[in-house]
This record gives sequence, C-alpha cells and structure tokens, in this order.
Amino acid sequence: GAQQSIYRVATEKDIACLMTDYRRRKNQHSLPSLHREKRTNPFLEKRPSRPAEPVPPEIEEQRTSSLMKDSEAHLKVWTEMVVTVFDLISQLCDSELRPLLPLLFPTMRSLTAHAHDPHLRQVVAELLTRVAALYGFSPAE
Repeated sequence: GAQQSIYRVATEKDIACLMTDYRRRKNQHSLPSLHREKRTNPFLEKRPSRPAEPVPPEIEEQRTSSLMKDSEAHLKVWTEMVVTVFDLISQLCDSELRPLLPLLFPTMRSLTAHAHDPHLRQVVAELLTRVAALYGFSPAE
C-alpha cells in the first residue's frame, strides 16, 4: 500500500514543551562555566612580577614621541589604502559603480566630514561629483 503521511498542527502547548526540552538539553551540553578552573596559556612566558621602577623623564618623552610617530604612520597607511580603494572605485564604469553606491555613500559622507588629508578629501570630492553627474544633480559643464 501507499505510505501515508499524517500532518498535525502544533499547538502552543506542543511548542512550549519542545522549547522546554530544548532549553534543558542545551543547558546540559553547554560550555563549562567561566567561574570554574581558568586555563592558563602555556605559550606565555612566566616572569616574576617586579615592582615598576620609575622611568626617567627622557625615556618617557621618547616613548610618547615614538607612540605619536607610530600613530601618525598608522594613520598615513590607512589613508593611502582608502585613497587606493577610491581610485580603483573611480575606474569602474557607471553601470558597475551604481550598485555599489548604497555601500559607498555612508563612507564617502563620513570622509567628507572628517578626513584631514587633503588628497583623500580631493579623491572623495571627485567621486561625489561623479555620483552627482550620474544622477543628474550636477549642473551641465
């Protein structure tokens, strides 16, 4: 004979029972509590803790200067990367650029307001001018 499938509508009581079973089983198989034994990283060197010695002002100035140079270099690298990405985007034809605009526009708006690098601001302005021309917002040149 033909095999028959019987369907039934799940009631709220059935769903509540299933959810209770699910929560109970989930709790049984959950990860151990964070309050239990804490694992230590075997790769970290174990150094005896020494009290911090006072640092001479010259050393502190060198540290501060080094950190400033690092952060400036970091900012410069990020700026160059963003400029490169926008240069690549500007090479797209209009039909390829249009679908990306919902993703790009919030970033372009933010960079217009907050970018300090003149070259980055120029690249963003050129792309915004292209978008304005694409949608007919820009007067004819």
